[in-house]
Amino acid sequence: MRHYLNSILNFNLCFFLSLVIASILPSAISSTPLILILSNVLICTTICVIINKELLISAIIASILAPYITYNSYITYIISAIVIIITILNIKIFMQKVHILLQPNSYIIHTQVRYFVKFFFNLIVSFSVFNLSLNKLHTHLTSQKAFNFGEDFNAVIDSLYYTIITMTTVGYGEIYPHTSIAKVVISLECIVSYIMFGLMIGIISKGIKSPQ
Repeated sequence: MRHYLNSILNFNLCFFLSLVIASILPSAISSTPLILILSNVLICTTICVIINKELLISAIIASILAPYITYNSYITYIISAIVIIITILNIKIFMQKVHILLQPNSYIIHTQVRYFVKFFFNLIVSFSVFNLSLNKLHTHLTSQKAFNFGEDFNAVIDSLYYTIITMTTVGYGEIYPHTSIAKVVISLECIVSYIMFGLMIGIISKGIKSPQ
């Protein structure tokens, strides 16, 4: 049971990797959906299994779903809902761990540092997919883009890139929100990122304890 739970909680990381792989594959491969899916499954599952064998199930599911995110708006919304639900579960677990580690004389260990890194990647994935979904929703309902993302898989790369520079407060400015809703969403993403990142830095700065 624990194996399947870990696999579900790590779905966002596998999905993140699947999106990147699908985005950088040559056009000769990406232009054919079946070849794209098979190539994505092969590459993604191989990398994930090398990292951790428990990621196999999530890697297969994520690599099959990833190519569909730019083909159909409704599929994008469904995938976004799955990613957001998993993110909420991860945030709940994260806050439980933080509550314990903020207690006096509590120190983080090396395995928990790796967990924090994975959690931050989960946030990147969640915000990236949500921003992509929001952009598609605006285009579908109003014909106006929420962000000036590119088309097809270029939109995936643009969304990942924009989310990362937003969460790290770099903000180069070539991609920005065009609508009021998009501005509110990005503001909330910045606040959540600040809070989560601040908590992680605060806990790690207390010191890392070697496991007994």
